[in-house]
Amino acid sequence: MPARPATRAEKTDLSYQTTSDSVAPEGVPLNRVKVGFIALTGLPKSVSEAEYLEWHATRHMPEQFTVPGIVNAQRWHSTAACRAQRAAQSDDLVDAENLVSYLLSDPVEQNLAEFQALNKRLNETGRFIEPSPFLMLGAYKLLEPRAAARTLISDQAVPWRPNLGVYLVVERLDPARAEEYDSEFRGAGVDSLLTVPGVAGVYLYGTAPGYQTSHQVDQTHRVTVAYLDSDPATVGAAVRPLLEARWKNGGVEPVFAGPFESVVQWNWQRFTEPEHVAG
Repeated sequence: MPARPATRAEKTDLSYQTTSDSVAPEGVPLNRVKVGFIALTGLPKSVSEAEYLEWHATRHMPEQFTVPGIVNAQRWHSTAACRAQRAAQSDDLVDAENLVSYLLSDPVEQNLAEFQALNKRLNETGRFIEPSPFLMLGAYKLLEPRAAARTLISDQAVPWRPNLGVYLVVERLDPARAEEYDSEFRGAGVDSLLTVPGVAGVYLYGTAPGYQTSHQVDQTHRVTVAYLDSDPATVGAAVRPLLEARWKNGGVEPVFAGPFESVVQWNWQRFTEPEHVAG
């Protein structure tokens, strides 16, 4: 794969410097997001999923924002339609039903420590219900933030734009070809996803030394979160052939790829529909 010119988010080595690590060009906002803490979980064992989702949305997730470095938090669910459009899933991720993302700013190490300390404290004080089984989780460094041109928003604003879901891709690069594929992922790989109708933006992350994950930290895992503003299952069907073509060339091992639906429904017509008043 041919190399491309470096973007403002890159360095020539694999130190994973992003826009938010450096002084932004004049007029370009800094990206507050440095790290994405991303988790795939299964279904809770002893409480209903509805009870668990209510607890997470109304009690657990709001508490995370007491950590100043948590700048964004969202949750998505894999519906039956979403599961049918999975392009890949390793054996240990077959039961993935929920996806959670917490985005952290600088100073990363301090914020990660406070994030973990908060959750330990909540657990010790009985403010956890039975947790869903974690299938994959970890802190991944932001490599490439991109917004689709049609959205008319900056790359830095993508996670805050209302979405109907996301498409998650987890891949492992061949260590011998990691630099070659890293350049491809951050260029043509992101570009191709942004051409798919319904993809509003893409945030590409990677494993890096010092950031704990449930996978081996060898700097070869890439995690792509594509934010969607169309039906996730429909977008998933369109994304699949792009990924399968990428995997066919070798050098990239798919770990997981599939759409998830937002727990929050963004219904813009809700307040414009005629109201039915009892007579």
